[in-house]
Amino acid sequence: MSRNSSIRMKQVFNGGTKGPDTMYIVELWDGNSLIETRELPGKSIHYAESLAINWTEGSGEFKHDE
Repeated sequence: MSRNSSIRMKQVFNGGTKGPDTMYIVELWDGNSLIETRELPGKSIHYAESLAINWTEGSGEFKHDE
């Protein structure tokens, strides 16, 4: 199967008066199966993109066992 991912942004309200913050959510797919959804509060878009790339390429914590 082929791995892919999607990144979305969600507004979160922390009870402050400065307005909403954002949180990135990364969905990790293997073919048509959703394997995991990771919420990344306090992380940047760059962190979310790195996680998505690691999943797709099978590197980092997602390294394929061969």
